[in-house]
Amino acid sequence: MTRILAALDDSAVTAPVIAVAQWLAEQFDLEVVALHVSENGSGTIARQSADAAGVGFELREGDPVHVIRQAADDPDVRAVVLGARGLPASRMPAGHVTLDVIRRATKPVVVVPPDARVPSTNGPIRLLAPVNTARPSADAVRRLLDELQTPDLELVLLHVVDAQHLPMFANHEPHEEEAWREEFARRTTPQHAASARVERRVGQPAPTILTAERDIDPDLVVLAWAGHLERGRAAVIKRLLAEATTPLVLLPRADNPGRDHEAERVRTPRADPDVSDTSRTGLASRGSSHQS
Repeated sequence: MTRILAALDDSAVTAPVIAVAQWLAEQFDLEVVALHVSENGSGTIARQSADAAGVGFELREGDPVHVIRQAADDPDVRAVVLGARGLPASRMPAGHVTLDVIRRATKPVVVVPPDARVPSTNGPIRLLAPVNTARPSADAVRRLLDELQTPDLELVLLHVVDAQHLPMFANHEPHEEEAWREEFARRTTPQHAASARVERRVGQPAPTILTAERDIDPDLVVLAWAGHLERGRAAVIKRLLAEATTPLVLLPRADNPGRDHEAERVRTPRADPDVSDTSRTGLASRGSSHQS
């Protein structure tokens, strides 16, 4: 059976990581396996939490980043869930292990804040997906949506623009605004355009997304990204990791350096990475159906 990997430490975020992993497993018909990489005898809290939740537990030793990435490379693993950091008040956007894992991820990584609200098992799944007009970002979000295979989905596509780049019709007839929203949804998520709600907000990306998160109260915030964490890059991702209280799903784009790294392992150096292979970038296994 295909699995979702819950990477646990011994901090306060362990319980919400397991809870979010179990919720995702129910939505995608997956099995949860908890993993702890022991350092100096650690793992007591992780094991107790896994046992209390009734999920399988694996204890390994070694470098945490290497071990987690190696486990995530298993073909049966569809996604990795791990904590952002141990304490809500930490000034770091995420711990170094989490940052190193997501930087080279070739599969979806779900980052859980220590004060996360665990999604409810009742009602539709509510997704907030900040998207722009860049094709790699839209493609990554679309792959996830295509694999959800559930009619019980509330999808909010958030388009953030600054005041200088508002469309010319923004202050004109309402039907022009509505036509723009329909076209934006159609280009971004063709199979889900009819059920998607498009919100356009004016402002800077990170604070605007955080405000929308509070207003909309989604189960998950879904973001595609290219995997760059160098100084001066990924300012939105870092801000959301530090301040969001909703589990954040990071989807590797086709231009993610982690995908390039993975492609080099399984193909000749001159081969292009196969960006259409959803089995390596999606949560659900092929042929699986949503279990409500």
